[in-house]
Amino acid sequence: MTPLNHQITPLCLEILLHYFWSSEDYQQGDFSALAVREAIDHFRDRTKMLEAVPDELRHRTYRLTARGHAYIEHILSIPFPECRWEIPEPVAPIAFPAGVDPRPGSVSYMR
Repeated sequence: MTPLNHQITPLCLEILLHYFWSSEDYQQGDFSALAVREAIDHFRDRTKMLEAVPDELRHRTYRLTARGHAYIEHILSIPFPECRWEIPEPVAPIAFPAGVDPRPGSVSYMR
């Protein structure tokens, strides 16, 4: 059994997000693409994030389970990174003893 924390692909995330927000099947129920079929089978059989819909609700084939909802809600709770430029406080200049040249490679610096 594949662990739940396997590396998720953009397609897998798209499928889960679709079922989180929509009441219709992913790609209008066309699961003929191999990658889509494998992802849906993975979420239905291994991770238990999708389940088949009972016959009386056949306007779609699959829906998210409680586990799938919790997974997507956790992903959606992660805040976007924010880029902030901060200017650091000025640093006091370093006082070198008299006669010491602080430039790398200078003779007095290497003593």
